[in-house]
Amino acid sequence: MRCPHCGSQVPDTARACGHCGQWLDAAPTRRGLVADTLEQVADWLASVDLTVTLDEISLPNTADYWGEIEKVEDLDEDGDAEYVSRWVYPVGTLSPGTHSVETEYRLQWPVTDGFDSDGDSSPDEFYEPWGYSLQIIVEE
Repeated sequence: MRCPHCGSQVPDTARACGHCGQWLDAAPTRRGLVADTLEQVADWLASVDLTVTLDEISLPNTADYWGEIEKVEDLDEDGDAEYVSRWVYPVGTLSPGTHSVETEYRLQWPVTDGFDSDGDSSPDEFYEPWGYSLQIIVEE
């Protein structure tokens, strides 16, 4: 199967993309970062400022919900393990209807995940702000 976020090929049993770290299901309050080394994940976590809104209301203390950095299997199949930190925010039970989630990532300094997704023989570097918009539909 392919990751809906970055288009990378992922195993059918995967819950998260080994390239971009995004969850493959539609859960809006879970995100992740996968990198080649523990130090790269730690640098990313130290640099990132994450803003999240649910139905135009800012979620407080978003930085407090990043998990421990974990060593995971060789997701990019380059012969070594990767490292991941997952962000999980408990929003509770949502009322029936359509809900909007907006996320914005801003980095205080450029960071890398150690991967070379564009094939230029240099690790990708991230520095521009980016975000995601999701809609959640809760049935009655």
